[in-house]
Amino acid sequence: FHCYPKLGFAFNYGRVSNKGTLLGFLTYLEPHHNYLAKWEVVPKLGIGLVYASIPCTNLKKPDADDPNAPDWEERYKDTPFRQGLHLDLLFALAVNINLNERWQLSPNIGFNYMPPLTEKEDHQKMWDMHFKMVTAGLILGYTPNPCLMHYPDSMMLNNKMNRIDIAPFASLKKFEPKDGSEGEYYHIWGVSAQWSIKVCNLHALTVGSEVFYDGATDELLKDQPGRSPWKMGILVGHEFRWGKIMFGQQVGGYVMNHHMPISEDFYAYARLGLDYRITDFFFIGTSLKTRVLADKDKFAVVTDFVDVRIGYSF
Repeated sequence: FHCYPKLGFAFNYGRVSNKGTLLGFLTYLEPHHNYLAKWEVVPKLGIGLVYASIPCTNLKKPDADDPNAPDWEERYKDTPFRQGLHLDLLFALAVNINLNERWQLSPNIGFNYMPPLTEKEDHQKMWDMHFKMVTAGLILGYTPNPCLMHYPDSMMLNNKMNRIDIAPFASLKKFEPKDGSEGEYYHIWGVSAQWSIKVCNLHALTVGSEVFYDGATDELLKDQPGRSPWKMGILVGHEFRWGKIMFGQQVGGYVMNHHMPISEDFYAYARLGLDYRITDFFFIGTSLKTRVLADKDKFAVVTDFVDVRIGYSF
């Protein structure tokens, strides 16, 4: 991307509520625009494996208020609740501060998503086995032999200060019936509009809206007259501009969503998007939309769908 990426490896060890362990490693990528700058805000993307070993006795019953619920702790007291490999996906934001030519300080905040590679035991399906962790850290780095050469920016596109993007998008989403039968995939299609406001160097703030038809929701609402499968949301966020590559992170809320009264959907959601600019006006891209599920005072973030899009910039 002509932004001097750093490729690294990390080894991690963690304790879960003082019971059970997480041990793993991952490889990560940090794209830098100017590694000699006094400070930079950069994303950190990583992928790896983690081995989890967590005892069952460290967890509560699925429904402690249900008198008919089986005694899971007694039944599985000698069985590890989770023992096996998980995938480790990392997304983090870091502020890299060059103290001098050799020393760097990097405060950061990150999100780890760790789905299991296998699910063999029936009792494990009673709980969500996709671990999610938010971490914060402070890294002190030392470069024994720093390179002080400035590279030209001739390959970087001349990004407009402000930009308006219009993009139709499409996707597929699986509808899973509550009776446990095999679900089918349904189409999703819609259009998004976004205003990108450049604030400094390779950073921009974004404000946008989207409206889309959700075929899976249409199937869910087929016995609910008067409810629409159309959804509309308003989003705000941040965008990294790396020449032809645009990486955006947005949070938003539903203005219209008839799925919510009969589901655990929360009104807020998030998007991660990656676009490639074919010309100064046309681009193609993909975006991951999440769902936030709310149950009393508990929240969970799950994948809703991944779409593909083609757009035009003004």
